[in-house]
Amino acid sequence: MYLLNSSGASMGTVCVGGDAVDLEAAAAENQEFLSTRTSQRSEMVVLNDRLAAYIEKESGFLLHYISY
Repeated sequence: MYLLNSSGASMGTVCVGGDAVDLEAAAAENQEFLSTRTSQRSEMVVLNDRLAAYIEKESGFLLHYISY
């Protein structure tokens, strides 16, 4: 349900369970969350690739060492 301007709320405000929610503030917070999450995901992909390369390198070393 949208609150009217006469109630003092902006048109971008929604009444949920008696509490007013500012949609513009929620959208900005959501965008910030998505940006942070995207950055974290990119960082995790890089770290995962580095770990996979390290494990592959070390397993090759172990196999070479054990074969002697």
